[in-house]
Order: sequence, then C-alpha cells, then structure tokens
Amino acid sequence: MKILVTGATGNVGRFIVDELLAGGHEVRAFTRKPETANLPEGAEVFGGDLGNEADVKAALEGVDKVHLFLNNSAAPGQHQMVAKTIAEAGIPHIVALSSASAGGDPNNLIAQVHLSAEAAVRDSGVAYTFLRPGGYHSNAFEWIESIKNEGVVRAPFGFVKRPDVDPRDIASVAVASLTGEGHENKIYPLSGPIEESTAERVAILAKVLGREIRFEDIPEEVYAQMMAQWMPAEAVAALVDLTKQAGQKKPGELLWSTVQDVTARAPISFEQWAIDNKDAFA
Repeated sequence: MKILVTGATGNVGRFIVDELLAGGHEVRAFTRKPETANLPEGAEVFGGDLGNEADVKAALEGVDKVHLFLNNSAAPGQHQMVAKTIAEAGIPHIVALSSASAGGDPNNLIAQVHLSAEAAVRDSGVAYTFLRPGGYHSNAFEWIESIKNEGVVRAPFGFVKRPDVDPRDIASVAVASLTGEGHENKIYPLSGPIEESTAERVAILAKVLGREIRFEDIPEEVYAQMMAQWMPAEAVAALVDLTKQAGQKKPGELLWSTVQDVTARAPISFEQWAIDNKDAFA
C-alpha cells in the first residue's frame, strides 16, 4: 500500500511516516521544503504546496490512501480543493488530522475552521476518518528557553486539568486507520491517559530533569498581549475560550478510550513523554 502523508514534517506527521515505513508500507511525504525535510530513508519526499492543485494532483499519482493535515491556517477554499482532487483521483479513504475543538462549542473560531475543513472532506464523498486530539504533550517544547534561561514556566489557566495526548499516539491511531479495516466514516476523539494541569506537568518535568522549575500562572490579559505578537486577536480569543471550555468540563469528561480501542495499548503518559524527551531540555 502506498500512502500520501501531508504534514509529513510536523509533530504528528513524522511519527506517521516512521510507523508506516516500519510496517512495510510505501510512503510519499508531502512537504513544502523537501531540502530541509530530514525524513527517514525509504520515504519518497515530494516537494509541493497543498494550495496548488497541480501539486496535489501530481502527489496523488499511484497513491492508495491519504493522511490529510487539516491546517487551520490554510487559505480559503484550500481544503475543498484538496478533498475534491482526492475524490477525482479515486482515492477511497482520507484520514484527516483535525482538532478536539470541532467537538466543542461550534461558535468558537478555531472550532469553526476545523468543522469547515471536516465538511469539505465529508462533502467530497470519500470515506473519512477524523482524528480529533486536544493539546499535545509536545506543546511543552515551548517551555525550553524559559526553563533553560530562568528555570520557570509561565502560562495562563495553569490549574485547568486537560488530558493532553502524545503525538506518537495520534500517529498510531492514524496508521491503524489508514492500514486497517472498519475505520471509515468514523470520528475519533483522542486524549492521553489522565487529566493534568500545566502546573502538574511542570512538576513532572522538574522531577524527570532533576532540577527545580518554578511555575507562574499569568493573567489572561497578559497572555493575550504576548500571543498577539504572533497571531490575530480573534485567534487569541478563540484559543483562550477553548481553555476556558476545558475548565468548565466535569472531571473525566474529556478522557477518551480511543487510543486503547484502536491500537490495543494504553496511551503514553506525559511523564513518559518527558523521560523520552528530557535531552531537549538539558
């Protein structure tokens, strides 16, 4: 089986490529920057832009299935074009990486973007599997500089508990959906094994690293000012709203058994992720 993996150099895509190759499948890895992709030997690296229909058509030649990253910053109409092109190529199944936001308040801007992308895939007529993870364990990489330089992590809503998920678990569910049977037209919400707050994750990381790391819970308005340097104000507001939504849930309401159900193994804990990635924080 030959599988096209878009988002192949991302947090999840790299693990999908690795796992597919390990399973003996052919992989065509779609990336805008093939010269810096640094993907494993055995992957066919395809340079192109998902916003370019000709690139998409060329990438689909000889492909059996597609992993599609539903990028929330894609240009208007891109997901519709890509899904339509996949359908016209006769591809029978798309496994699409979406977001847990799509299962929350549909009035949230980030949720709307992902729901629109999912609708484009669904409307194409191709069988789909939507993966809906929430926060990733790997989001902790954002703390590297402040930990190294100051021994501190600053974040808002630091005591809101969420069941973040390991990118390797998302990849394993994606691979099982691409290569197994019975996953068509399914929506898979994904979570880690337990709900933890940012403050608790910082404490876990400190234990793994064997050093003191201070956590500072910063006010919402300070966080909004910080994030406004990199994204529009409406996107920042939507991001804050998603965290508030999580804080309003009942304990365990955001926990899902999907990783266990699909892969037949327990999801990876944040502590295990920290152990596996501790060199990055050294």
